[in-house]
This record gives sequence, structure tokens and C-alpha cells, in this order.
Amino acid sequence: MVEKSSELTISQEESIRIRILKVWLTIMVIFIHSYNTNVNFVGKTIAFSEPVWLFTIKCIISKILSRSAVPAFFFLAAYFLYRKQFSWKKNITKKIRSLLFPYFILNALWIFIFFVAQKIPSTRSFFATSENIIANWSFADWIANFFGSPSSSYPILYPLWFIRDLFVLNLLSFVFDWIVKKFGHISFAIFLLVWLFLYSTHIFFLNVQSLCFWGIGCYFARQRISISVLDKYKVIIAITYPCLSIITYFLLDNSGIWALFIYRLCSLVGIAFWFVCTTKIKGKFKTIILFISKYSFCIYLFHEMNLTILRKIIAKFVPQTPFVAVFFYFVIPIIIIALCVLLSWLLEKYTPKVYKIISGGRSR
Repeated sequence: MVEKSSELTISQEESIRIRILKVWLTIMVIFIHSYNTNVNFVGKTIAFSEPVWLFTIKCIISKILSRSAVPAFFFLAAYFLYRKQFSWKKNITKKIRSLLFPYFILNALWIFIFFVAQKIPSTRSFFATSENIIANWSFADWIANFFGSPSSSYPILYPLWFIRDLFVLNLLSFVFDWIVKKFGHISFAIFLLVWLFLYSTHIFFLNVQSLCFWGIGCYFARQRISISVLDKYKVIIAITYPCLSIITYFLLDNSGIWALFIYRLCSLVGIAFWFVCTTKIKGKFKTIILFISKYSFCIYLFHEMNLTILRKIIAKFVPQTPFVAVFFYFVIPIIIIALCVLLSWLLEKYTPKVYKIISGGRSR
């Protein structure tokens, strides 16, 4: 049992703002994955034709503004876990159901879809390259595609690396708890400095951002610092983030340590910026966002499947023009969200047991 401590209370208003934030973060993840300049088929690659202005907009949205999404998710996961007392054993039992089951099911489903599609001549080119013929996989290939490998830390359904890292961090939850309790404010400085200055992107197979922002989330919760404290600095944040975003844009092709520092600092401040912006979501739009929030986890699980299929269909059958590139980048994410919400709603309504397993026990 984790050592007793006062709990961090999350108000209803803050809870609603976090739900809104999670939807916005999910949308940003989709835009990250929508950034593509070409699509690979068997024996050929189709390049998207796009004007310079569109390429610039895509870089700003996908490579700068949206890059706060994943670290924010790790921060929020730790923030919610450590805000109260919990039993490590009970938490892991819960996370096996809520994270590990969906992870294995979705990876296995994606492999099955690829395997079947690779056997059908009319769909083979959409789901096969010389490197991913499933019938030719060795045992090591199966392990690599389920869990990642030293050469590629991502599973075959690569957005699920987030679920994998999240489960491992829950396994290590007592370690982070000990660090924060032992070193207090120093622990926050350590997590922050590692994120800002460590040139490597991974420590073993774990992403640096997952480790650092989980630790920062643990620190906030154990120190009973409400995320709403950011509202006090909203003017500073509103000025700083656009400035950092502009500087980051001009440093995107720079691989130096200070360019990395600015890039990561921009992502850090971006988390605060997007949370502060949740106060601006009102009226019918807020109602829609809160409805979508019920399915945000399933949107994350399903979006890459739908995105990959739609991307290849469009690339295969639609002439590649600047208009198509604009449509693909801005409209397809909206279609993806609608499809994922519809799929989740249908599963929940007509096969609630299946939905409960896939969603990790999450419900309305």
C-alpha cells in the first residue's frame, strides 16, 4: 500500500476541463499521424503533391502545436493515479484490464487484418511491403511487432506504444512515488531537466517523454498542486507559447542540443496553453466535445486503422493534387473521429460485452 497522504481533490469544473483537454489532445494525435508526404504500396511509393504554404501549415500543426499531446496524456495519467491512495496490486489488476487487454486485442486484430488482406490479390498492395509479409515472420518478428524491438520501439499498430509505456509506468509506479517523496522539489527539477536536455529519445524501450511527464504528473499530485493553478499564469502562457512556437518552426531542421531544448520547452508550455484554453470551450461546441470525450480512448485505439486505410484508398484512386492534399490533411481527421465515435457507439449499443473488453472496462 502506498504511504498515506492527503488526497488531491479535483473539482467538477476541473474534471470537465480535463475531459475537454483529452479530446483536444486526441485530435492533435490524429493530426500528428496525418502528417504524410507519401504512401507506400508494394513495389511503389505515391507522393502527395502539396504547395509550400500547405507544407508549412502541416509542419506548424503536426510538428509543433500537436506535439504537446502525448506528454500531456502521460502527465494526466499520473496526475489522476497519484492524487489518492492506491494499492499497487489492485491498480495493476485494473490496468491489465484497462490497458493490457486492449493492447493485445488491437495489435492482434491489426495483424489479422494485414494477414487476411495480404492473401487477397485485390487488397494485397494496400497492406503489404517487402518487409511486412506476415506469413514470412520469424518468432523474433512476432515479438517485435507486438512489443517493439531495439531497432524500432513501436508495435505494428504503432500508436499503441503509448499504451505499452503507460502499463510499464504503472508497474513502476512505486518507484516514481518513492522518488517524489524522497526528493520532493528536486525530483521535479530532475524530471524537467532530463526532458529538456537529454538528447536521446528513449531509455531502454521507454520513451523519454513518457518517463519525464509521468514523473511530473506524480510530483503535481503528491505535492497536491492543482493543474488549475496554471490559470494564474494564463497571460504569460498566452504570450510565451506562440513565441516559442515561432522559434521552434525555424529550428525544425536543426538537430543541435539547444534546438532540442527549445522544441521540448515549447511542448511543455503547450500543455499549459491548451489546458488554459479549455475555458474558451462553451455552448453547443462544449456539449459535442463532452459527448466525444466518452469515446476518446477508443478514438485513440481505432484512429490509426481507419487513417491508414483511408490514406491508401485516397492515394490509390484519387489524383494527387494540392486540393486533395488539403482535403486529406484537414478533412480526413474529422471523418476519422466521426467513424471512431460511430464504431464505439455501435459496439457499446449492440455488443456491450465486446465494447467493455476493447475499451478496457471504460463506460459512459
